[in-house]
Amino acid sequence: MNNNIPLRITLDVIVFVSVIFGWWFIAIPFGIIGAWVFPKYAELPIAGFIYDVLFGIGRGLGILGYAYTIGAVILLGIAAYMKIVVKNNS
Repeated sequence: MNNNIPLRITLDVIVFVSVIFGWWFIAIPFGIIGAWVFPKYAELPIAGFIYDVLFGIGRGLGILGYAYTIGAVILLGIAAYMKIVVKNNS
């Protein structure tokens, strides 16, 4: 288990700031790196949820209004799965 707290806090700040400003091309790679390095790294879906609540696509879209949250959960799941596969094959 990796307990490098300053690195995790730095990644969190980078992810949250880039999500709030809409810089997904920065947030997604750093979120994937965080999911790869740290166990239970759920900051990317949380940031996606905050973005959807603040700047959602539209109220009348129902579940599609949370497209960024759904995308962040899918990306985090893919990164976690790839991490498990790589570690088991090493």
